[in-house]
Amino acid sequence: MRSRCGHRGRSCSSRCGAGSRGWRNDRPCPGKGDPSRRARGRLRRTRPGGRDRQERHRLRRTRRHRRIPGGFTVRIESEIPFGSGLGSSAALGVALARAFKPGCSADEAARLAMHLERAVHGKPSGVDPAVCAHGGVIFFQKGTVERVTGSAWLCVLHSGIARGTKSAVLGLAERRKTDPVIDRSIRSLGELARQGRSFLELGDLRGLGQTFEAAHSYLRDGLSVSCPELERAVEALRKAGALGAKLTGAGGGGAAIGLARDQAHAREIAEKTGGFAVGIGT
Repeated sequence: MRSRCGHRGRSCSSRCGAGSRGWRNDRPCPGKGDPSRRARGRLRRTRPGGRDRQERHRLRRTRRHRRIPGGFTVRIESEIPFGSGLGSSAALGVALARAFKPGCSADEAARLAMHLERAVHGKPSGVDPAVCAHGGVIFFQKGTVERVTGSAWLCVLHSGIARGTKSAVLGLAERRKTDPVIDRSIRSLGELARQGRSFLELGDLRGLGQTFEAAHSYLRDGLSVSCPELERAVEALRKAGALGAKLTGAGGGGAAIGLARDQAHAREIAEKTGGFAVGIGT
């Protein structure tokens, strides 16, 4: 994702550090693979300045934070599906941070991008800006980022409906106050993330696929963030031969991911389902 800034007659561009955005247990990312023609045609959008409320709010926050007089113009080129749990807003935030502060560290780019994430998502965890800024595969806990070795291929399949993270996160926060199942499920998802990291580092794709399946069960039954469209997407990936499949992002819409054996297998799954193949990791 790239941003172009018209500030004071300059033309500056930055490319998000997430050329291979890292895998984590509850969210995948764009990576080394090329989206299919179908995905590319469906997901590219032109957003004229000022017409989209969230985009406008993000850019206004950036202008205030950087003390830019008179505003600026940004052109966004993205092959990431909007509202699909693939971190498009975080990628935009990191790109803007690097456009306005060239040479900033990954940690600083992530910190600056969090200003936009809070405007869009309410109370984000910070994992999306961190993984976009650092690139590759990381293991994230609040305040810490650890590099993870290993690689894998995924097939990303959009459910056909979008869902904003903010409404999902805030809704879950309210349910958490009265439903103890929520906290138990979140703890279980954290443990699955640690297991998934180990499987990825060992190259155990079968084990990694099992963590996908277990995570989806907690997201669907424990957190209740799935929906019929996502369930159909997950089932389609399974039937196409994925080693494991799960929803990604906040749920309630967006995308599902399926784990493949290798690049050829990921492309085969994509051909069968209408999704697209992406590679992650080293």
